[in-house]
Amino acid sequence: MDGGLLPMVDESHPALICLDVTMKQSALRTKRLKLWAAVLQAAILCLSASSGTGARTVAGVLALPQAAGATTTVGTAAQVTRFEESAARLMVEGDWFGMDSATAGVELSGGLAVYSRVNGSTATFGFRGTGVKWIGLPCETCGIAEVYVDGAYADTIDTFGPGRPGPPATMFAISDLPAGSHTLTIQVAGRWSSSSSGADVFVDAFDVEGLITGTNAPVTRIEEHDLAVTYTGTWWLVMRPDVSGGTCLKGQDPGSRVTFSFNGTGVSFIGFRAEVTGILRIYLDGVYAGDFDTYAPIHLPQQLIYSVANLPAGPHVLTIEVTGNYNRLSCCAWIAIDAFDVISRPPSSGGGGRRKRLL
Repeated sequence: MDGGLLPMVDESHPALICLDVTMKQSALRTKRLKLWAAVLQAAILCLSASSGTGARTVAGVLALPQAAGATTTVGTAAQVTRFEESAARLMVEGDWFGMDSATAGVELSGGLAVYSRVNGSTATFGFRGTGVKWIGLPCETCGIAEVYVDGAYADTIDTFGPGRPGPPATMFAISDLPAGSHTLTIQVAGRWSSSSSGADVFVDAFDVEGLITGTNAPVTRIEEHDLAVTYTGTWWLVMRPDVSGGTCLKGQDPGSRVTFSFNGTGVSFIGFRAEVTGILRIYLDGVYAGDFDTYAPIHLPQQLIYSVANLPAGPHVLTIEVTGNYNRLSCCAWIAIDAFDVISRPPSSGGGGRRKRLL
């Protein structure tokens, strides 16, 4: 982004990652093998659409909507919820390929896994809970991965195992995290132990302990990478120390959308105002709420762009759309998505939702 707000992606800069999800939502719910082949190849600067299984991305970030079919089991210690690698919000960077159960020769969780052997390729899973397990595949050509939790180094994992490959297994687990939003990042090391003959690292699924789906707190901050947030269109991930959680997403293509599903009585959208930002459109529960100009003569991070309160208690959907328009003082139509604040207080007596338009 011009002016230093959210600069255009430089492939050599690790803090700037490109995201492009161009598939229609209906396609995301059909034929899971084709999903990874098509969606991974839709990543910007990467590939055109394909129906094959050898999906690949280069310097891309992939965001997949949370599937309704996530399964939950109750253990002795904490509730565990299974998320498939294509069901949860998984962001990948580098070269990744898809593999189904028939190709693997073993029954994969959900019938599909992804893998990479390229040094530096990463897969990042965002979740809200108190613990997480990475389910991978041990194999004779499997190598070493480094694991990071919330951006901090956690462990180095050797995923080698006899077989071509062996059945899915837990590669890494962590528990007793503070209840809230976290990220688990798996980075391919590009090397392997003396027992192995390759550097492959597989991602098959994730088990989340103590999944947080609601809270009794008056206001809960939800980051833009949370499982409850889904994206369509073209978006760019940017890391900045002055935004909520250290990251935000930007987009300027007309029609690109962000959908945030929440349960509460109100919500606030936290964005970014600058001399290069434009006009966005908001819908609440499918009803047009207005167009909002995010222009400012200087950079203003963590800005309240839209807020609504006194909604009926229950599930709601906030949708933000890039219009591609901007006022005469701005130069560009960029929109930044930083965070959402969910209000869970009981609604006051006296009316429906109160919308506050902040220009």
